[in-house]
Amino acid sequence: MIGWVILAAYLIDRVLKHVRGDGSTEEIEEDDPQPAGDPLQELRNRYARGEIREEEFEQKVERLMGNGIDGSDRRPRATD
Repeated sequence: MIGWVILAAYLIDRVLKHVRGDGSTEEIEEDDPQPAGDPLQELRNRYARGEIREEEFEQKVERLMGNGIDGSDRRPRATD
């Protein structure tokens, strides 16, 4: 009986970690072709974890691509 309780507690813990996004694995990190400090990859990770909505994700991707990853503005600005 105690074995089933321990097994159930373990499974509940794993499910909650997966749902909350707390449980990261090395396998996912190894498959990541971009460095951890890459702003675009960090944005993708936030979207995948559900921290930002699709609209916000797309806006930020456009801003990153328009400004370049290093933050230098490559788009011409309209003057008032």
